[in-house]
Amino acid sequence: MSSNITPRQAVLQKIWGSRGYDDLWELMGQESAARAADIGPELLREADACRQLNPDLASRLEQMGHAVSQVHMCVDQFAAVTNMAELLNVHKSYEFTWTGKFNLIVGGFWSDALRIGDQLRIRGLRRGMKLLRDVYVAVHETTEPKGKGEDSWIKKLQSSPLLCDPSFHEFLDRRALFAGKHNHPSAEGFAEMAKYLRFCCKMATALTKMKERMAAGGDGDEYVEIKLPLKPEQADLWFAISEEFFKAASELAKQVNERSLALHDAVDAIVQFEFPESEDYLRQEKENTQTTATFLTSAFLEHLLLVGSAQSRVDALQHYRDLLTTGHWSSEEAHATFVLRYAKAVLNHWRYLPDPQNRLHEVVDLIAKTLPLVDPAESPRLARDLWIVRARLLENIGI
Repeated sequence: MSSNITPRQAVLQKIWGSRGYDDLWELMGQESAARAADIGPELLREADACRQLNPDLASRLEQMGHAVSQVHMCVDQFAAVTNMAELLNVHKSYEFTWTGKFNLIVGGFWSDALRIGDQLRIRGLRRGMKLLRDVYVAVHETTEPKGKGEDSWIKKLQSSPLLCDPSFHEFLDRRALFAGKHNHPSAEGFAEMAKYLRFCCKMATALTKMKERMAAGGDGDEYVEIKLPLKPEQADLWFAISEEFFKAASELAKQVNERSLALHDAVDAIVQFEFPESEDYLRQEKENTQTTATFLTSAFLEHLLLVGSAQSRVDALQHYRDLLTTGHWSSEEAHATFVLRYAKAVLNHWRYLPDPQNRLHEVVDLIAKTLPLVDPAESPRLARDLWIVRARLLENIGI
């Protein structure tokens, strides 16, 4: 027997029988009636009507009604985007935009706008789709083999604003997180892509600065600062410095531990150590004798904390603490890095202290005062690690 139901009724019937959001999104992409503005409110009314008789059905219809409304809000926001940051916000606000259903839904709303001649909507969706297409092209340009040498890749970075847009890099990070959440193999690739682009863009910026200086009459021999994160193993073993330093620090730590050498004499000896010229990543620490002395002292104290007796560790932590007022650093970021290292030392060895609770509270307050001085955009890992160590300190306070 034939059924004389309207397209709207047929869509509502399909939503009632749908198995979840994926079915709903596919339906909204395929059928114009499912994209009607009154479908969401109608589902909410139907949910209210059957709530007492069938609460489970009412709950599901309510979820579907809200999901339909979310799609409409998402498409409205997408039609208003004008740049990468706004496109990123759309994807941050609505998780389904990371799925293939999003393009299908946008295409459906585009067809609706063309059919009714809504020029404002057409222009907005066209602008959003063009920007999304540019994102896909940028991803392709990053993954395709270069083949023409690094110079051509640097020129491409300099000529394509999107490739070095921080919002695009965050877009890739978010895409990686979504893929990882759903155990998709593309997660690692997107994360590595974001990391690679950040590195390349910093290099491209540095090269541009060097060329500008040379064009202005400079000789090109000056430093151009490029902030790149250390490898994890370098960050964790920052105090090793070199094989020669390790040997010298270990011997001095042994003498301090045996009480044959006073701690302050060991510090006086270690600050005479000369950095190996090959260690370029230590250039900031070698800017003057004061910053060098602070760095070498803290590195030696880390060695002492590893091998020292209980009393030696207490003395080392106290000397570490004194450096907060007597030490010298080349920048606020360098000082924040020192605070992080000191906080980690306290976190690992606070049980040896005679007043552990007071010291833990003190370091928590120290990190709280330091965090506002760290720009997460410039030093994301430093800011993250400060927050993590602060949380672990608070956890130990609560034990």
